[in-house]
Amino acid sequence: MEAFTRIRAHHYILRDNAAVPFITTAEEELYREVALCAQSGSQEAWLSLPEEEGLFAGCRGDGKTLLGLCDFWQDIGLWGPAHRGLVLRHKVPALEEVKALCEKFIPPIWPSATYNQNKGIWRWPTGEQLHLAHLDDMTTYRQNYHGHSYSWILWEELTSWLDDTVYRAMFSCLRAAVPGMRRKMRATTNPLGKGHTWVNRRFQCLANQHPDHIIGPAIKTPGEPDRRVVYGTLEENPLLLMTDPTYPVRIKAAAVTPAHEEAWIKGSWAVTSGGAIDDIFPEVRAYAVLESIHPSLIPPTWRIDRALDYGEKRPFSIGYYAESDGTSITLPDGRKLYFIRGDLIRFFEWYGCHKDQLNEGLRIGAADIARGMIEREIELGLRYQDPAIGKWVCRVKPGPADDQIFTPRPFVAGAPTGSVAEDFAQAVFITGVRHRGIEWLPADKSPGSRRPGLSQLRRRLLATQPSQSGIREIPGLFITSNCKAWLETVPHIPRSETDPEDVDSESVDHAYDETRYRLRHKAEADYFSGSIDEFNRRARAHA
Repeated sequence: MEAFTRIRAHHYILRDNAAVPFITTAEEELYREVALCAQSGSQEAWLSLPEEEGLFAGCRGDGKTLLGLCDFWQDIGLWGPAHRGLVLRHKVPALEEVKALCEKFIPPIWPSATYNQNKGIWRWPTGEQLHLAHLDDMTTYRQNYHGHSYSWILWEELTSWLDDTVYRAMFSCLRAAVPGMRRKMRATTNPLGKGHTWVNRRFQCLANQHPDHIIGPAIKTPGEPDRRVVYGTLEENPLLLMTDPTYPVRIKAAAVTPAHEEAWIKGSWAVTSGGAIDDIFPEVRAYAVLESIHPSLIPPTWRIDRALDYGEKRPFSIGYYAESDGTSITLPDGRKLYFIRGDLIRFFEWYGCHKDQLNEGLRIGAADIARGMIEREIELGLRYQDPAIGKWVCRVKPGPADDQIFTPRPFVAGAPTGSVAEDFAQAVFITGVRHRGIEWLPADKSPGSRRPGLSQLRRRLLATQPSQSGIREIPGLFITSNCKAWLETVPHIPRSETDPEDVDSESVDHAYDETRYRLRHKAEADYFSGSIDEFNRRARAHA
């Protein structure tokens, strides 16, 4: 690759089972063999990307890794020692592919470049450095990267990272040491992976993906670098198809689900993260997702309760559910929504995340969450003052919560004892009115309960579809469109790599877990009444 001239391949020949690229000379009559150059289409677009932050989103086999490296290599000879790059993989073994590509292409182009195996650093005689390393969490960031300086950073398979915590942290290491030099934060990925949700959100991959477009629009967010996504396809990699024409067939055969096939072959972001419900949700969405329903429209004969997945450092998820007794709902415009007995509607949520960080909690305690819940219930009309008796009435019954909130805190001198559940249950004063606190019941987290939870979720979602005769007999789970966190995270939740019948517990599973608790909620606990002492005694015995 020449340093000051952007070139692309116009011709290939097969030599020793390898595709050799040729470029057109200035006279456009002769061809000249080169070691490496951009192919037309998305590769050209990627190497010309003007934004500081860029994502190459493609399928398998479109040359993402090599293309990511080319973005660094194209500036060799321009900035000298100021050109300092870092290639990151989530785990150490995943670096082998990166190392192999460097060993294949760097020596023929730059024979004087050297590699330090122990430190994982390529060095050029002109002073450039390329570091190959891994970064899995904030502990690794603080130990190995905080305070470092790089002008170019590449994240390989960006969806391997669960959330954007370390990704954002590395912006503090992105610096340009020479005036006029561009900083570049680059990433490659295919749609599948734990981080599907946050990557899709940050780069708006699905919203901007179009079969006729390879370049997404520039995304401008105040206080952040401009960014853009480029879409690659397998068809744009003739080098692979020339040397291995059966590759697409093998990838299709390896696809576990239709979602894998869509992501691996087509690079489609319409799929989710490879697993738990992505094979059914696109089909059932038209039935399972309803327009927003105000609680005042829910018939008084329906049961309303709530479920909780608690978190402070991580988000908490609170879902409000209405369980049908078979009565229809009449909308303000006169339309009727018909349900069967046992149908569940998740009609409201409070997802406690920091700004738009779906896996970063608000770091507030149970007492503050309880106050926020009561304020929201008053606003929704779920708590109201009965004019006939003058007392406040709460329409919401206790529902299931992670049983860890009932565990007594270890005794520490000077610190409050009790449990998180007891903190929730404390009375709250709002505008001078004393309101009862929030009571919870322990969720079913008995051994073996996780797998049936996923099975129940799938069965409930499928049950929202009418049969061929137009009749529904099995109660379904409906989600209203205002439950944005649920719709953004649950459809994208991946299966566990060790247990395909369960979800990945390290994924953004807070809304999923809360829903699972509600689906497995035991009927005999629905109408518990009694003192808080008895409530906690039973909860602790269960835990």
